[in-house]
Amino acid sequence: MDICLRGKYFGDETGNGNGGIPAGRIVRFDGQSGGGKSLLAWQVMSDCIRKGGLGCYFDIEKAITEEFAEKIDVPKEGIILIPNITTLEKVFHAALIYLMKVAELEDKPPFGVIVIDSVQAMLTDDQLVAESTVGDSNYGRKAKLMGEVLSKMLPYLDQLNYTLILTNQLRANVNKATKYDDDWIVPTNNAQEFFSQQIIRVYKSTLIKEDKRKIGHVMRIVVKKSRYAGDGKEIKVDLVFDKGLNNEGAVLEALKAVGMVSPAGSKGNKIIVDGEEICFKAVDFPELYQTNQTVRDWALAQIESTYKSKESWHVMDIDSVKQELKTIEQEKEISKIRKIQESLAAEEAADNA
Repeated sequence: MDICLRGKYFGDETGNGNGGIPAGRIVRFDGQSGGGKSLLAWQVMSDCIRKGGLGCYFDIEKAITEEFAEKIDVPKEGIILIPNITTLEKVFHAALIYLMKVAELEDKPPFGVIVIDSVQAMLTDDQLVAESTVGDSNYGRKAKLMGEVLSKMLPYLDQLNYTLILTNQLRANVNKATKYDDDWIVPTNNAQEFFSQQIIRVYKSTLIKEDKRKIGHVMRIVVKKSRYAGDGKEIKVDLVFDKGLNNEGAVLEALKAVGMVSPAGSKGNKIIVDGEEICFKAVDFPELYQTNQTVRDWALAQIESTYKSKESWHVMDIDSVKQELKTIEQEKEISKIRKIQESLAAEEAADNA
C-alpha cells in the first residue's frame, strides 16, 4: 500500500505495518488545543509534496498565515490553501470538485493530501442563515451530512491515492464515571469513526525550555485505531514554536526503533557508520545530524531500507481477478476429468482381470 509519509516523524509507530500515513484513505487527527495536530497535518502535506504529490488545505479555523508556513518550511509550490469556505456542504463540495479536476489531469500525481482543519469549526448551511440564532436545534444534521459526503469521497480517494485528513478537538470527559473511562472525548459523529482507517491522537507532554523560557513541548502521538496493525502504538516528537517539528529527534527515535542505536554507558548512545564507532548524547544528536553529512545519509538510508523491506499489499484489478477465477475453474474441470479417467481405467483393469 502506498504511503504519504514514511519513516520521518512517525517511523513505524503509526501502526500502518510499513510506516507512514496510508494513501487513498481517511485519517483523523484528534488533539488538545495547541497540541500540534494542525502542525502535524501540515508536516504530512509538506512531506507528501516533496515526494511528488499535491496538497489542498481547508483552513476553517483561519489559523494559518504565510509567515508561519515559511517558518515551518512548507513548500510554496503544490499546495492550494482555501481559507474562505466555512460550511460543511461547501467544503466537501469543493473537495469533490478538486478531486474530479485531479482525475482529469493527464499527468496525475502519485498521491496527494486533503486536510480539513477542523471538523468542529464547520457549520452547516442551515446554521449560517441570517434567521438562525444561537441554540437553534440542528441535532443530527452534521452527522447525516458527514456520512453522506465521506461515502461519496472514498472512491475518489482510493482511485487517486489521495489521503483525507480530518482534524478534531479533544475535550474533557465531564461524564467520566469510572477510572477506566477515557479522560478525553471527541465531540463528533459515528460517520468519522466508521470511515477513518486510522485515528491518531496528539497529546501535550513535557515542556521544552531554554534559559527558563518555554520554547515548545513534547508531542505524544498515539494510534487509537488502525486497520493495518495493532492500536496503542505511540511515539514522542519535539514541537518547537516558530520552527515546527524537530526532525532530528524523530530520526533518533526511528533509529532506536529499528535497532541501529545502542547504549554506550557514560558516553550516552552509540552508532556505527561505515565501520566507525560514533558516540553521542541525545541532546547532541541534532548538531551531529546537521553538521555530519555522512551520518545524515546513513540514518535516512537505514530508516528507508527498513520500511522498504516490509511487504506491501498486492492489489489486483478486476481483469486479473477474473482471469485468476477462470484459471481456478479450468483447473477444477481438469481435476474432474482426471478422476473420471482414473475411475474408467480402474474399471477396465478389473474387467480384464
